[in-house]
Order: sequence, then structure tokens, then C-alpha cells
Amino acid sequence: STTMATSSTSNKHEIYSGWLMKKGHVNKSWKRRYFKLYSEGTMDYFIKETDKKAKGSINLAEIQRVEALKYKQPTPSRFTSSKVS
Repeated sequence: STTMATSSTSNKHEIYSGWLMKKGHVNKSWKRRYFKLYSEGTMDYFIKETDKKAKGSINLAEIQRVEALKYKQPTPSRFTSSKVS
């Protein structure tokens, strides 16, 4: 699950970034997104690597389960997550 609010990255300590496939919140199709992982326990995602404003943010403290998904063809990493209720 994802938080739909946009996020400013100016005060965060980025520890990793890269391309992933994210399943849409409303439209359930897979979309390629650029992610930035922060030491504060959040992950912001962007439509383009050069975007300054995040499309959304995921608070990793709210994630209960993450599953890696396998596909026959090489693609950016795909995962699914479940939010803590």
C-alpha cells in the first residue's frame, strides 16, 4: 500500500535509489517508477529519475509483508506489499 501524498526529499538521507515496478493503487496495472530509499524508513517514488517532487511515498513501518515476484522476461524488480492494519 502507498501513501498518495507527495513528498519533499530535501531533508531526507537517501541510502539507495533505482528503478522498480510498482502496482498501481487505483489502476492495478504495473508501472515503472524510480524509487529513493531513505534512512528514516520511507521510500519515495517518481515517474522520472529527474523529477524533484515525488509522486508518492511509502512508509516502511506500515508494511506487514513484502513479496518478490518472479517473471520470465528480464524486467526491473517487482514487489508487492501489504500495509499493517
